[in-house]
Amino acid sequence: MKCFIKLIRKHFMNLTKFSYSSILILIAVVFISCKKNDIQLRFVVISDIHAGAYRSHENLPRTLKCLLQKEPLPDAVFVVGDLTNNGWPQEYDELLETFSDSSIVPKDVAVYFMTGNHEFRDIIRNSETYPDMTVCDSTFGHDVRIESVTPIERYKEKIRQPLNQYIEIKGYPFITISMTDGDNLHGTMPDQEVRNNLYNDEALKFLSEKMQDASQNYPEKPIFLFSHLGSSCTCFGTFPQDGGGQNQFSSILDNYPQTVFFNGHSHFPIGDPRTIHQAKYTSINSGSAAFPSGEIYYIPNPLIPQNRYPEVTEGLIVNILSDGNVEVERWDTFRDEEIFPRWHLKPPFNSSQFLYAERDGLPGPFFKDDAQVTCFIQGNNLIIRFPKAIDNEVVNHYTIDFLNEDGDIFYSGDKFSDFYLNSQMPGVYAIQIPIGKKAFFKLPICNKIKIQVTAVDSYSNKSKPITSEPVAIPSVFLRESL
Repeated sequence: MKCFIKLIRKHFMNLTKFSYSSILILIAVVFISCKKNDIQLRFVVISDIHAGAYRSHENLPRTLKCLLQKEPLPDAVFVVGDLTNNGWPQEYDELLETFSDSSIVPKDVAVYFMTGNHEFRDIIRNSETYPDMTVCDSTFGHDVRIESVTPIERYKEKIRQPLNQYIEIKGYPFITISMTDGDNLHGTMPDQEVRNNLYNDEALKFLSEKMQDASQNYPEKPIFLFSHLGSSCTCFGTFPQDGGGQNQFSSILDNYPQTVFFNGHSHFPIGDPRTIHQAKYTSINSGSAAFPSGEIYYIPNPLIPQNRYPEVTEGLIVNILSDGNVEVERWDTFRDEEIFPRWHLKPPFNSSQFLYAERDGLPGPFFKDDAQVTCFIQGNNLIIRFPKAIDNEVVNHYTIDFLNEDGDIFYSGDKFSDFYLNSQMPGVYAIQIPIGKKAFFKLPICNKIKIQVTAVDSYSNKSKPITSEPVAIPSVFLRESL
């Protein structure tokens, strides 16, 4: 009953107009989704733990408790790479201490790991040349001695699992593929040559053979695949400008539309509808259990770049139902809030049943009729306030245009909507813009300016803009900004 009430409340929060018939349909759908005995198999997917990084000792236990304390208990957890921040022994120890705590991960839950690029940080690779290297790491508060082992040797020693695995759980196939190189990815925008050498021939051969085995042994079922990097230009976070994605899997996976491919790396928020992509197969970004990536990656022109939010951690719960449908739950694990709607993958698992292919996000976002932009001078700052807009999925960002007295735009920037804060997302945005000597743009020689705000969704659909009344800029600020 608690599940039923919670889901009803969540869905109603997203509705602006509804009829009695739509309410009855919604209640029926939610009631069916809450029937626990419909779930035949259940597993968790998390990525980018970065053990040893800031707050990892808090974020990982919180994330696992959020996902594993939901009923029914999941059968397995898949950790899609970047287990550690540097691949250091102490970081693996922190990771394994959490996963071995039965109060966090019940002993009946199987856990499967794989490598990401952070397991190949340069400091370990360099230790092969400098075996006596000692480095100072502020995370642990003391010097850390790096032993002369390769990243893969360290992974195998600590994790004690094969790099690549083929697993069968309750009559469904699962494949995990580990990166075999990764240091060239770190801190750069890798070119295609680098992207095509992150998984060795052994890993690709394993993937090809096991995909064929799974398709023959389970011809009517999905094949669940996990790896740190996704295929280029599929789900959110795998495009070249995102710094993630590679092309080594495409020639294999294009032949298997029943593939459901979970990946990580980008730290892009899973509340974005582009997190799921369907074309030749299904790709899903699993977010990050550590922190989101900087907003510069997913808005065009940040007005005032923000720091990363440590209060954003995410993960997935995947349900296989008795009718063969696959249901994907997205969770804000910091707030213990589900991100709606759930995604549904339907049999037969081929392109004829893809619900998330070729989406355009329409209808676009809009402001309520009484929405207003207000702006005023406070000290050495221009304060801009406006209410959040409404979208059928999420508003990605707001474009803030600065207009002179003739109505021409003399400066423009974007404000991220903070949709990944979910229930704590602002209802009203307040932006503080420095003017005068600390201004980051020149004010025009005019007495008054206006501020125009346009909401933009994840597919670049735009709302009708709302515009402020003219605001006078004191002449002293005009002189200082020249």
